Amino acid sequence: MRALKRKILEHGPLWVPFAPVEYALRALAKFLSEKTYCRLSFADVYERYKRCSPHLHGTVLEVGGSQSLLRLFFKGNATYLDVQFSPDFSKHETCVVGNGMYLPFPDSTFSCVLSTAVLEHIPRHLRHAFCNELKRVAKDRVVLYCPISPWARVFDNRLVFMRKILGIRDRWTLEHLQYGQPTLAELTEYFPDAQITCLQNANVWLIITFLQSIPVISAILPGIARMLLRRFDSGKPTAAIVVWAKKSLKSSQQA
Repeated sequence: MRALKRKILEHGPLWVPFAPVEYALRALAKFLSEKTYCRLSFADVYERYKRCSPHLHGTVLEVGGSQSLLRLFFKGNATYLDVQFSPDFSKHETCVVGNGMYLPFPDSTFSCVLSTAVLEHIPRHLRHAFCNELKRVAKDRVVLYCPISPWARVFDNRLVFMRKILGIRDRWTLEHLQYGQPTLAELTEYFPDAQITCLQNANVWLIITFLQSIPVISAILPGIARMLLRRFDSGKPTAAIVVWAKKSLKSSQQA
């Protein structure tokens, strides 16, 4: 009963009568392959890991990884840290319960440290310390994905409004707005000399993300829309990928 209440809160009351059909479509997609299922149903999360994973190697720590799709793209040694994990996820992966502000690892423990869609959920005055922790436990590089202002703020306001029409209280997006989406200036300050790539057109991803909120069609249509709208996915970026190399920083300091 508690799980059902949580689903209704997340997806709105319109979801209830369509739940059996949606579950059937998701089961069919998952039967084809887990990657196909995630690509169709969770297009935004799928895209994050697809774009971030080529930058990873060796041992990886993902901070905020309780809903991770990293396993679909990275077959190496990965450890996940978050405040909690589902029993099903922790049964198959190496999980550490902890706080990203105080990572329980020595310096330079992991080849790479990954964080996707976490920074925007941290109050602005704590973000620098969080990023310093990521850099501290990374041996080679940090890879970070997050939304960026100003277009992410426009996107989030519109998404909250559209989901409200469906009876959905979008807790996580409201938190983006409460704490403020990171800016390019902030990211440059947190990660000097990093490679920063802007991506995900605000209008395109508003369509895709809203489709993920609608009962039944959310099982397959978001991924199809992503493929159809790919050619328009430029300009008005809502997100950025930061790749910060620790070795290049050390070299510049020694020079």
